[in-house]
Amino acid sequence: MYYKFINKNGIRVKFYYDMPSTKLEIQLNEMVHFPKWMVDLNKCEICVAGKMTKHFHYTNSMNNYTMLKTPGSSWTINLFGPVNKVTSGTPRFMMLMVDSVSRYVICTTHLYKIDDEIVAQIDNNIRFIETQFGRKVQEFITDRGSEFTNNDLKLLEDKKGIQLLSSISVQRRIIT
Repeated sequence: MYYKFINKNGIRVKFYYDMPSTKLEIQLNEMVHFPKWMVDLNKCEICVAGKMTKHFHYTNSMNNYTMLKTPGSSWTINLFGPVNKVTSGTPRFMMLMVDSVSRYVICTTHLYKIDDEIVAQIDNNIRFIETQFGRKVQEFITDRGSEFTNNDLKLLEDKKGIQLLSSISVQRRIIT
């Protein structure tokens, strides 16, 4: 078992002990006078460095997710716009596809928010992922926007065997 903290110079120090964490914390506080946020077993290094007292992720939590999903299998998609004050012929909408595991981003711009154009671009992105990375897309996580609830996209998902999840259903799955 190890215990991490940052000393006055910002240097990470690790202590290796076999005693319970409460006794260790008392010993460390007696040795070096640090605020409570600097000494904590459950916080990741980024939280400690940012002096956060509350955090919603724990050390190695992303590693546990990557055991369930491989990179390229789960994608979050969102289309946003229109962008104001653009000249005619300039793309006004932007679609982002973010890999839920590796955080790889595919960004495309669109002139109009037409279902056919969006579905065709998603199909191109799926083929790109399959040919370039050798990965099979298994699920899409989207908000329930009109561009993601049309029949063309449902046909594409049925053809490719992709599961469509809304962001609300993902939140419910995480809570339970």
